[in-house]
Amino acid sequence: MTVGMNPALATLDRAVGTWTVTGSHPYLPGRTLRGRVAFDRIEGGAFVRMHSTMDDPEIPEGV
Repeated sequence: MTVGMNPALATLDRAVGTWTVTGSHPYLPGRTLRGRVAFDRIEGGAFVRMHSTMDDPEIPEGV
């Protein structure tokens, strides 16, 4: 079964790609966290997946 594009996700198209991110975390005061986050369409465009990777080894990857 092939699933088609989900039109409700069309507004997220501008986020599709890989981005460099910088942020902080309340449990890590005074530290600046840097990494990358990627958004891509999967299942023929029915869903948008986010995958994040931080440069700090204490921060796990996320999907």
